[in-house]
Amino acid sequence: MKGEYFLSKRNLNLCEKILPYLEVTANELKKII
Repeated sequence: MKGEYFLSKRNLNLCEKILPYLEVTANELKKII
């Protein structure tokens, strides 16, 4: 259980780091379209 919790928490941190980049790329794509 502890290992699974750690992994999910780590994945959440990764998502938080990646999300801003995804939003930026989405905005860039909207500008192009």
